[in-house]
Amino acid sequence: MVSLLVLVSGAAGLALEVLWMRDFALWFGSTAAGVAVVLSVYFAGLALGAHASGRLGAGRHPLRVYGLLEAGTAFAVVV
Repeated sequence: MVSLLVLVSGAAGLALEVLWMRDFALWFGSTAAGVAVVLSVYFAGLALGAHASGRLGAGRHPLRVYGLLEAGTAFAVVV
């Protein structure tokens, strides 16, 4: 069950990345600049998340922390 949730989360993240690339290409007028911005922010988020999850995920309920982080991401996307 957990692997299915992780798969769906990854697919949603990939879909959002593609949508953001298209949106930034409209803003910058160039696909290359839009892709560069989206990828740099995406990888910065991965690095910050890996750094923070070492402290947060080490607790007794790592799935609860993961669920809260996913809910926070969904909230940030909607807002």
